Amino acid sequence: MAVRILKAPSFVLGMLFIIVLAHIIASFGGLYSSGDPSISGVRVDRIFHAVGGFWIASLFFFYCLRKGFIDIHKHPLFAFISAVAMTALIGVWWEVFEFSLDLTFGDSALHIRQQGGVSDTMFDLIFDVIGAGAASAVYVWTMVRAKRSFAL
Repeated sequence: MAVRILKAPSFVLGMLFIIVLAHIIASFGGLYSSGDPSISGVRVDRIFHAVGGFWIASLFFFYCLRKGFIDIHKHPLFAFISAVAMTALIGVWWEVFEFSLDLTFGDSALHIRQQGGVSDTMFDLIFDVIGAGAASAVYVWTMVRAKRSFAL
């Protein structure tokens, strides 16, 4: 049952829908810039990076398993490292995108500054990798434990 859920397109799309909805709620609800230490913007940003990393790794596994690019039974460590590395690469691209937004728009009324400095960028990348590691562990553990064919 778990294998079927992880391989279903609705799982990956459902995660994306939840992430986008939560981001919209956080943006309009002021959670990114909240002064309340229990829901500070830094914590919200880190949670979103971890969840985003989980989603990117899930998308990686969904695509690779569907196309037959990875055999987790033969190479579980390779599959784990590949998913985490791909997520880290996309995380770096995202940070470059945020940096370019800040350079382009600055502190305009329609733009909230994305970068809080080097430590913010590093924490964002660390939480991307934490989320990817969690997703990779779930996928590899579930698929290896199930010992099933990856043919859909």
